[in-house]
Amino acid sequence: MSLQQSYSNNNSAYWVVIPAGGSGRRYGPTAKQFVPINGEFLITATVKLFLQSSDCLGVVLVMNDIPASVDTQLLAQWQKFCASEPRLRIVPGGQERVHSVINGLECVQELIQRQMGVDVCHLNPWVMVHDGARPCLHTKDLQQLIVCLTRHKSIEHYETLLTNKPDGFVLGRQVADTLKSVVSHTENIKTKQLQNTVKATVARDHLWHALTPQVFQLQTLLHNLRACLDQHQSVTDESQAMEICGCTIAMIEALAANPKLTYPGDEAQVEFLLAHTRV
Repeated sequence: MSLQQSYSNNNSAYWVVIPAGGSGRRYGPTAKQFVPINGEFLITATVKLFLQSSDCLGVVLVMNDIPASVDTQLLAQWQKFCASEPRLRIVPGGQERVHSVINGLECVQELIQRQMGVDVCHLNPWVMVHDGARPCLHTKDLQQLIVCLTRHKSIEHYETLLTNKPDGFVLGRQVADTLKSVVSHTENIKTKQLQNTVKATVARDHLWHALTPQVFQLQTLLHNLRACLDQHQSVTDESQAMEICGCTIAMIEALAANPKLTYPGDEAQVEFLLAHTRV
């Protein structure tokens, strides 16, 4: 079946862009996407999440050159995996996350135009943007998002609710911990040691952790990300760009843990979830 037939006949079809070009300053000197997790690179586990889905039309991994210091055996395994996956494309990362995501979206555009021979504006396909350092997305949460975009495509489902039809979907979880507003000041001028002081407790009633995937239509997201750059608006995720441009976004509550590898020591939790709870 051609790509055009796959898209036309499948209301659940989507593309994936995985930004994984960051330096991971909080993690340390090792590029976290190449951290060994259960016998493979972390990024391998993340990419496999989507390639195992028959609704996924393709994955664009946005990633810079692989460091020379990575495990050579895992590198060979990664290269073999990439060569065996026709739906996987790798493109260079940008200066910031927003630039990397734009690179990935532009690659999706090119793939559609080349393989389908149609202007992507006529399709405006759905794209899931997912952090490269989140390999623990549970299949039931991926399925939640697929159901959302499927219903969105089915106009009949929304015929009495068209004014409330969302422009996209974000996987998230309600904040459970007590939140503090903190100010930092220099305690020791010589050592530049910082002292963190609690300023206030922040009400958490309407606060959610924004996770990924974040799901939007390609042309809409690309236009809004570019608009934010043109206006020198700093955005930390795709949802923020959509919010700034006046879009309506539905928050979908995650059913399972979906942590991001951020600090040294996070590997144990990620390995456990991958081994025991993801499927």
